[in-house]
Amino acid sequence: MDRRISRTRQLLQSALIDLSVEGDYQSVTAQQILDRAGVARSTFYAHYRDKEALLKGSIDNLHGALRHHWNRILSEQGVARGELSFVLFFLEHVGASRHVYLALIGGERAARSSSATFGECSRISSAPI
Repeated sequence: MDRRISRTRQLLQSALIDLSVEGDYQSVTAQQILDRAGVARSTFYAHYRDKEALLKGSIDNLHGALRHHWNRILSEQGVARGELSFVLFFLEHVGASRHVYLALIGGERAARSSSATFGECSRISSAPI
């Protein structure tokens, strides 16, 4: 993928995550994402059809990183060490990406919005890890 495309998508995904941490996913608007990322509306729509597609892209990136790590473990060790080795990596990832998971569960207002946000994530991402 072209570096410019990758950079633009990363800016948009980071903006969505940051705004979701500050508020909640449901109230984030496309204009807020554009302003935070510093991209034009036409650029946003050249990459994503709406904020749900942007969220799905973020989840797909996470899925790809987790799959890549799992495949690397398999190739280095020749055999699967079992599900626990994957869980360890995942928990390390969660620790390093705490802000992402706060965004997914609605930031500090997790008690009120986590079920709606997780429902949205489940609805738009059906790929297994």
